[in-house]
Amino acid sequence: YPSQPEPINSIFYLERGFTDKWFEENLFKNRLIKIKSSHKTGKTSLLMRMIDFVKNYGYSVVNLSLLDTDTNVLNNRESFYQWFFTSITEQLDLENTLKDYSQTNCVKFVEKNILKHLHNPLFLFIDDLDKIFLSPDVTENFASLLRSFFNKGSHNQRWNQLHLIIAYSTDCY
Repeated sequence: YPSQPEPINSIFYLERGFTDKWFEENLFKNRLIKIKSSHKTGKTSLLMRMIDFVKNYGYSVVNLSLLDTDTNVLNNRESFYQWFFTSITEQLDLENTLKDYSQTNCVKFVEKNILKHLHNPLFLFIDDLDKIFLSPDVTENFASLLRSFFNKGSHNQRWNQLHLIIAYSTDCY
């Protein structure tokens, strides 16, 4: 078995029925996609293909992996939010002016400092979300924040442009 994600054009990647048509019907219509399965089953390889597909349409993409963070960041809500929003703004070439990481300020920041500047949909890919599952404070708050982002899209056109794609392993359960 591979020890790392398979590159886009790898002959070793096992297609699982995710065709361009499936991507088109699901990535663009659904604002929340959860990918969950056991460790080392190809979630990251699938995300890489989704990211490649979305980029071909010229849409904005933020690709985050919680493997890129230190344990102390994953265990502290404020440190995690600081990493999360700094990573997003860096990838979008925007400035992170957020100082107070309360949920209300985070939601306002996304609306006024991120979504306001985008002319195309934003696809936020979060891989290895299971890394925060061992920190109940971070998990509960972050899940609530993502849910807030998703709920706002049902009645607000600006928020409707945000698509969340999250992947996590079920092994931690």
